Amino acid sequence: MINSLLLTKIGIWLFLVSFIVALFDSEKKLNKILIAVFVAATFTFIVAFLIRWGESYKMGIGHFPISDAFESFFAFAMFLGIITSFLTIKVGINRNLLGGAGILNFAVMGYINFMTTLPKTIEPLNPALQSNWLTWHVLVSFLSYAGFGISFIAAILFLIRINKPDANNWSEISNWGIIFGFPLLTAGIILGSIWAHYAWGTYWGWDPKEVWSLITFLVYAIYLHLKRSGKTQKTLAIVSIIGFISVMITYVGVNFFLSGLHSYGSA
Repeated sequence: MINSLLLTKIGIWLFLVSFIVALFDSEKKLNKILIAVFVAATFTFIVAFLIRWGESYKMGIGHFPISDAFESFFAFAMFLGIITSFLTIKVGINRNLLGGAGILNFAVMGYINFMTTLPKTIEPLNPALQSNWLTWHVLVSFLSYAGFGISFIAAILFLIRINKPDANNWSEISNWGIIFGFPLLTAGIILGSIWAHYAWGTYWGWDPKEVWSLITFLVYAIYLHLKRSGKTQKTLAIVSIIGFISVMITYVGVNFFLSGLHSYGSA
């Protein structure tokens, strides 16, 4: 019987296949297959997300599936797949971005699905999470992370191809990802503060996740300042990479390895 976890595993391997095709198809003969595989992986994730949502209602729990580590990683990978698919189909981005997004999604979801002991089953929400603020806070935050993921991939590709004719395109894509993600990150922090007020009685408690969210916000604010100041594309690419490392610390490092209100426990 097809369920959300089975579809998730299929999607994970399809993302890996998309990376392999992009990596070895140097003559670009398999571009249509690459796009089809990547879009199929993304579609599989979307369907799995909807099925998991329905499964929660069948279990009598009935909540939007973004309440734990597995589901939030899943949301990041799904959003990254959706944005990359959109850019590929509508704007005509080449196979390098597809391959980069494919391997990033495989790494993220492969780790959480195959390498950790964290629960992947649907669990009831604890009282602090039983709020609509949770849904909007997590959705907006992980949509911003997906934008930053695009920027990270493009920044790496820019540095790899810094002396190639398409380097400027990668710099522009990296910049677009941050322009897309930064307002969403800002909104996510604001929504999280409102949720914290209702859940714990304070808008800001200097929890490790809050501190690192602020650090991430400042890194990308510095990027935008440097962009406006006319700094070199190489400098901007490096700051974009630092920003995404901060995103990963904010989510992975804090949630798994530091104690606090946002911790999921050891992986």
